[in-house]
Amino acid sequence: STWVTQPFHGRDGILFASLHEWPQAERILRECLDIRARAAPDEWRTFNTRSMLGEALGGRGAFTEAEPLLIAGYEGLESHKSSIPPQAMNRLTESIRRLADFYDAWDRAEPGKTHGAKAAEWRAKLQESTPPATDK
Repeated sequence: STWVTQPFHGRDGILFASLHEWPQAERILRECLDIRARAAPDEWRTFNTRSMLGEALGGRGAFTEAEPLLIAGYEGLESHKSSIPPQAMNRLTESIRRLADFYDAWDRAEPGKTHGAKAAEWRAKLQESTPPATDK
């Protein structure tokens, strides 16, 4: 079934996003989000996929389409963090980083608006959510 193969789509989307291959990442992540939203709309991975799709859209400059996906992705991860397994808790921090990077990019594309201030707010939140490094 598509639900069984869906995690592989998500991994492909992550790969293309990490390479900044935004159109390929967008295509795969849209398909992945469609599957997840139908099968498990309130599951943390659905919100993570929403955040990743927002990153892909922002990466190609579709800022107004990306913003609500990034925000909804973060808010969903935050509200479902008790269901995120410990080994995947970094997804919440990643969603905050995506928002900070997104507003930085939007500020560079359209300087003089409020995007720089929003980027700073998300950077501060990122600092709060990142545990201090420990020497081991």
